[in-house]
Amino acid sequence: LNWTISVHPVLPPLVAHTMAYDSLRERVVLFGGLGPNGYSNETYEWDGATWTLAHAGGPTAPSPRADAAMAFDSIRGVTVLVGGADAFGVNDETWEWNGATWTLVASGPGASPGGPRSNHAMAFDANRGVCVVYGGLPAMLETWEWNGAVWAPVFTPSVVGAGDRVFHAMTYDPSAGRVLLFGGFDQNGPNADVWSYDGFDWTQLNPPGLWPPPRADAIFVFDTARNVVVMHGGADASGLPTDDTWELDATTLSWTQTTGLPPPRTFHAAAFDAARCETVLYGGDAGGFLPIETCVYPTNLVAGGQRTFCVVGTSTGVDWSWSVNGAAGSGWSIDQLNEPGLLAGLPADAIVAQWVASMNNAGCCTFRATILPQSSQCFEINTSDPNGFNLCVGPAGAPPTCCVNPGLSCSFNPTVIEVFISGVDCDGNGQDDAIDIAIDPALDANGDGILDSCVTYLLGDMNCDLQVDGRDIQGFSLAWTSPADYAATYPGCNVQAADYNSDGIINAIDLALFLQDLTGP
Repeated sequence: LNWTISVHPVLPPLVAHTMAYDSLRERVVLFGGLGPNGYSNETYEWDGATWTLAHAGGPTAPSPRADAAMAFDSIRGVTVLVGGADAFGVNDETWEWNGATWTLVASGPGASPGGPRSNHAMAFDANRGVCVVYGGLPAMLETWEWNGAVWAPVFTPSVVGAGDRVFHAMTYDPSAGRVLLFGGFDQNGPNADVWSYDGFDWTQLNPPGLWPPPRADAIFVFDTARNVVVMHGGADASGLPTDDTWELDATTLSWTQTTGLPPPRTFHAAAFDAARCETVLYGGDAGGFLPIETCVYPTNLVAGGQRTFCVVGTSTGVDWSWSVNGAAGSGWSIDQLNEPGLLAGLPADAIVAQWVASMNNAGCCTFRATILPQSSQCFEINTSDPNGFNLCVGPAGAPPTCCVNPGLSCSFNPTVIEVFISGVDCDGNGQDDAIDIAIDPALDANGDGILDSCVTYLLGDMNCDLQVDGRDIQGFSLAWTSPADYAATYPGCNVQAADYNSDGIINAIDLALFLQDLTGP
């Protein structure tokens, strides 16, 4: 069982968006998130083959936001959206989407699950006809239910339930009539536990055998065709994205790790398309790179995927030949990435490349690049080959030697490295900061992906307004899970403002100290 990856340019790169499956119209619904142009309130739908812009946003849709929660109410035939956050703070609204229009059904005091919240999780309990919300910021251990008219708190016998949780995931298991919760961060770091909610109480499940490593912000989607929960990706204790896929058998409650990995990612979203028996995943953060890939699972096709590489120049006029090897006719393509915005402000003549459009019997497509001093050549490799691919490099005029598998790198002169473009140019030199750091790692001495020259901050002040308050919650969330997204959303601010104990890592310890700043000791 593997993932199939495709690119659909209709959608922008997105993180912290939300998805749900409309079983009446057989469409996957995607709303909001954070992209290159800021927070979004656009609605897209997937029909199994293509994405379509179903609602362009504007004043007739929920306000632009990220980190909301969404689930499909199959009894009333509407997709329910609650909460979320933007640069100004956390939202308390409840909206419903019927496939044509958005309707605000609840807002203000008493009309939301305990007030404004973000980074929570929600699932629709079809057995009892309610949407169940758990956790999130700022109320991390509350359970609430929405019956289509009012929100009501649930006071479970265990009181604490799964405990304080943010960036966790929830889904509904129709075979057992229960809501399942997985992972997420608490004050002690990431978790890998599974909890079950039956409408009365939360019960911790203890799957036998091997468990996935602890993580937060994973996808956790119930596959009704195979009676398993599909879990993929998420952030580890350091906030770095992971790439593994696991399945939780709903009958035996045992975990199995599967093969076929999309790139590592977090802040992604997914839903199970019951009409086509597949889990559909979109977007997320792949460690500073925002893929516009739609990933479908399971499938019997294995795609080599897509990688971005940069070649860092060291001397004028050094020519190297590059190739990608695979079976003949396997669908290779190499694209030069000098599009507007990638290397913002870099003159076109600063990069010189001659493309050799050839495909020999071995399926080797080659181009030659001349690398100028202290500039770079970036290129993207795409493939539909079932056997993956190798990146090959060698001196011009000599047969290239395969040396780089996806995700790896090898050193030559010049150096070949895989670079995840940040989309940030905080020093204003006209070149992406990720490339600046690739050329001279000393510019980022602490390795946080931010140029040291851009460092100015007040602890906890994540939006640079010189105060620490609820408007910093969204910024802290991004700084924790995706520093690159934080830098893109809050240009000129510093991710280190979230590192309260100055240990170089943003984790649950810093979250606890941040919450103290917000609420007092």
